[in-house]
Amino acid sequence: MQNSPVYDLVASASTFEELEVAKAKAYFVKDIYQNLVKSCFDKCIVLVYRNPETHPGELVCSDRCVKKFFNAHAYTRQIIDEFNKEQEQNQ
Repeated sequence: MQNSPVYDLVASASTFEELEVAKAKAYFVKDIYQNLVKSCFDKCIVLVYRNPETHPGELVCSDRCVKKFFNAHAYTRQIIDEFNKEQEQNQ
């Protein structure tokens, strides 16, 4: 657990404000992970368990789902960053 980026973020905080920012980032990462797991699991994993192994189709689907999820997240982040830059320039 001590090798996680979230742990490093929280452990490196030296002031109360830095700790609060680190906690907010940790919750954000946790929320992204939970949303990713829920959406891709619901979409790709068959709930009728006939086999203890993951079916190859489920693996392909989950790989694609994760890739699309992160691509969408990166695109959204890019749009937000561009919007924030425009707002800063207009002030």
